[in-house]
Amino acid sequence: GESLGDPIKVSDQSNVAATDIVWNGSEYVAAWTTDTGTLRVRRFAADGQPLDAEPFTIATDVETFRPSIAVTPDGVVIAYSKHDDAYGGVLRAYMRTLERRRPGG
Repeated sequence: GESLGDPIKVSDQSNVAATDIVWNGSEYVAAWTTDTGTLRVRRFAADGQPLDAEPFTIATDVETFRPSIAVTPDGVVIAYSKHDDAYGGVLRAYMRTLERRRPGG
């Protein structure tokens, strides 16, 4: 099976630009950007087994530098930046909250 040593293997493996991973007290959360500007996330148990069947997309058209994950009391916050076309394409900061998975969920 897959292990935490290669959380991105299921997809994106040939075009990963940057990664970040944290332990939030009950699970690992890995986030990465692809060279096409997609930010994806996958959660893992302490033993490295995937908790999500596949990585899931948080955002598209992001800048391809390293996403940043901060641990919160309820899970994590993932910070990233992307250009905002509504404001002339300026670079703006965004964040997404990802709650911990509940046992059995």
